[in-house]
Amino acid sequence: KEERMENFASAWANFVDSYKNDNPLMLTFYVPFALMTGTYILFGGALLLIDIIHKPDIIYSTKVQPARVLRVEKTIYNPSLLKFAGLLLLNFTITLPACIVLSHPFYSYVGNAIGYGDFGWIISRELPNLWHVLAIIVWAAASNEVLFFYSHWLLHHRLLYPWIHKIHHEAKAPIGLAAVYAHPLEVVVGNFFATTFALYVPGAHLLLVYVFAVVGIVITVAHHSGYSVLDARHHDFHHSHNIGNYGTMGIMDWLHGTSKAYHNYLKRKKM
Repeated sequence: KEERMENFASAWANFVDSYKNDNPLMLTFYVPFALMTGTYILFGGALLLIDIIHKPDIIYSTKVQPARVLRVEKTIYNPSLLKFAGLLLLNFTITLPACIVLSHPFYSYVGNAIGYGDFGWIISRELPNLWHVLAIIVWAAASNEVLFFYSHWLLHHRLLYPWIHKIHHEAKAPIGLAAVYAHPLEVVVGNFFATTFALYVPGAHLLLVYVFAVVGIVITVAHHSGYSVLDARHHDFHHSHNIGNYGTMGIMDWLHGTSKAYHNYLKRKKM
């Protein structure tokens, strides 16, 4: 175990040394974007395959809305396949890359102001210590819950919903890949900012940025998958009923009482 850790530490140091001075964008742009995109495609694609072949049963049997699948044509439960694919392509080829590039000046200013360097991240060849890891986990989870909850709740305001968030709710029976089926402005405010703010501001170690890039995509894809075994039931209710469950962990919904409709729904189902 110690030998494996030493090998990993050595590989990480070599990786940072290879790009830190000559090509820092590899560390701060290309790798994070590749991790997010790759995780989204692989995990979302795997879940899509399960949706199609209905196997393995241990996962598919937990599908909350099995009869309301994504079809080629538009239905009352989902957008057309062409529109679905087109918006995903737009967000992954333009919106998300633009977010990363355009956010650098702001986060660099914040990072330098609090003493964490040009990108606001700790780009070190040394691995983060345990206390740093624990502190970032707590900060990232708490800040993401708060920021995502309020931005999501705001997007449901009657003056904003028809213009922005309504697009995302065309998927009333979402699949994993529907996580980024959203208006570009929603991707910027509700997804990208709410997630990256948690990692930029406290000076997170670059390795943790990579880890959270993967974990963040896994969680949001899982929550849109429609499989209760992947903890999707609460967000699936949000899509099918268009009310409540605005946060990711349920803490802010509990504080604001915005999960009452969901819990009442669960009680009725048990009757």
